[in-house]
Amino acid sequence: MNKEKYLHLRKLFIIGIIVSAVTVLGGEIPIGWVVNPEADNEIMSILMGYAELSIAQLACGVFFGGIGIPLQYYGYKAIGEIAEAGGNKKCSWLINLGAKFIAFFGGIVHVICIALMFILKMEQPLPNDTIPQSALDFTLWLVLPISAVFMTVYTVMTIAMIIPVIKGRTIFPK
Repeated sequence: MNKEKYLHLRKLFIIGIIVSAVTVLGGEIPIGWVVNPEADNEIMSILMGYAELSIAQLACGVFFGGIGIPLQYYGYKAIGEIAEAGGNKKCSWLINLGAKFIAFFGGIVHVICIALMFILKMEQPLPNDTIPQSALDFTLWLVLPISAVFMTVYTVMTIAMIIPVIKGRTIFPK
């Protein structure tokens, strides 16, 4: 690998790592994994916990997740280029396709999941034994279908990133 290519990949990785760290610290940690011990079951515990998040926490999730997740494209692009340099053209193609998909849909998925948390907050106080119909409708008709497609593409892309590493055809250790 020549110096120019190395510096290009290094720049993409640094951008990807910084954006990923900012996304986790600013967008994921504030919304966290919350529970409410007063709930009757685990699902209601999580839903009631999300209903108790502050507007500032939800705003951080929307802002940092909605902007940061698409910018992680650069880190994935670097991995795709490394896979291609190792002779893994199909894996590289899948990684690049997945990176573009994440750049477009990743932020959208994050924002609609936080919109669901906002709906739960607006429905507060939640009764302990029922999920509000508005939250169910939003989940069944928007969150679930988009998230299912997103996670399918993300899983395929992740497998495509693992294969060249396992075969030893990248700069990464096996």
